[in-house]
Amino acid sequence: MIVSYSWSEGGLALGAGATLVANLSLGTHTIQLLVTDEDGASASDSVVITVEAAPPPLQGEVTISGSTLVDRGDPVSWTVTLTNTGSTPITAVQLSLVVSPSNRVKDMAPGAIVNVADVPVGGSVSRVWNGQANKQGSATVTVEGFSGGISIQTATLQLTVLK
Repeated sequence: MIVSYSWSEGGLALGAGATLVANLSLGTHTIQLLVTDEDGASASDSVVITVEAAPPPLQGEVTISGSTLVDRGDPVSWTVTLTNTGSTPITAVQLSLVVSPSNRVKDMAPGAIVNVADVPVGGSVSRVWNGQANKQGSATVTVEGFSGGISIQTATLQLTVLK
């Protein structure tokens, strides 16, 4: 049975216990673990860990324009645009559009999430969603831009469906 764990880096103690949580600076670190059992026998191992700077946050602006006041049965259409306002290209871009409550609009195309082209610095990409006003009342249309599953920004628009 192991009775002690000793974690270190370059002779400097980092912690004790079966697991280690450490705040490491940027760069390469060689972390050593020394374990000792109840009979006094010990063994050690090490691992090299490289800590890199986090990528800059994605910066973009998502906008929506289109239908806000329609009669039941009328077509609805929204254009969603993602503009890259950051300093790095935005890759693996997805745009989503959700109407809540969903019964205010039917026959939406394309689906809730669409994959779009990568967006270079200063560039933009747009997609159009079309449907039909279905039920009288108000709804919130929410759009969101994603890159690799990470949300960039959201925008909303109010829709009113009349009789």
